[in-house]
Amino acid sequence: MTAVILVAGIAFGAEAGFLVGAVSGFASQFFFGQGPWTPWQMFAYGAAGFLMGFLCKRGIVPTKRLPVCICGGVLALFVVGPLLDTSSLFSMASKIQWGSAAAVYLSGLPINLVHAMATVLTLFVIFDPMTEKLERVKTKYGILEG
Repeated sequence: MTAVILVAGIAFGAEAGFLVGAVSGFASQFFFGQGPWTPWQMFAYGAAGFLMGFLCKRGIVPTKRLPVCICGGVLALFVVGPLLDTSSLFSMASKIQWGSAAAVYLSGLPINLVHAMATVLTLFVIFDPMTEKLERVKTKYGILEG
């Protein structure tokens, strides 16, 4: 899901990337269950889509497969993961302390690493074909023109 959100941010811009991420986080919860984590997921995925769109639009990240894969992994590991870990911290700890924060963030690190690797691999596979299709849609329907 993260890879698709990032490609949407690249193709349609930062604002659309945020919307795709937030709506994806919300819609997926109808299948996996709503909870207090839902707004956090919406924000985390939206932030990743926004950042990818922003970084690519400004030319900071070239819109080539390898740089996008690397940036996607970094966003999954250092933006989405820590935001979701913060959600866990706030919902589990009655009082936030350095020890409890360290335990939550360290215990989330293996999952965040898997999420980052999955995002990189998915981007590697889908980036070129999905980008081509989205560019054709933008041209055909005049999306984001002047």
